[in-house]
Amino acid sequence: MEALRDRGVDAELTMAGKGALADRTRTHVAQRGLDDRIRVPGWADVAAELADAHALLHTATWEGLPRVMLEAVAVGRRTYAFDVKGVRDVPYAQLVADEDVPGLAALIAREWQSGALRRTAQQDASGLCSRAVAAEMLAFLRGTIVPAGVGEVRAASGRTGTRAA
Repeated sequence: MEALRDRGVDAELTMAGKGALADRTRTHVAQRGLDDRIRVPGWADVAAELADAHALLHTATWEGLPRVMLEAVAVGRRTYAFDVKGVRDVPYAQLVADEDVPGLAALIAREWQSGALRRTAQQDASGLCSRAVAAEMLAFLRGTIVPAGVGEVRAASGRTGTRAA
């Protein structure tokens, strides 16, 4: 937020979520004098927060499945993040190198100054449908895993004999 302020972007940030770092984050925000720009409410209704937001900023250093980024894409919000595992695969995510805070601020500032950030993103979210994702997963599994026959299962499990009924 300091880097955005220094670039002339009058932005506000809501850091939604609860966890071990929430109190420390609130203290850090207050110490830096950013109370007027950063809100740390704890748990929040993410759908409502995204509806009121221009974009989603995701700053994790690692992510398995960034659901909130997928939710942002689904409702037409731009996403900005560090190029890290999990995040780099999110469609339409705009990325900068991991931990490159000045680069992330510069990217967001350019988007703000051009007006792009204030417009709804024109993103095709149809690929996020659970049926489309399930079909892709099934095709991947069918192409990767060869179904084993009963004899192969017995051999793999260490059971080689037959059982009496």
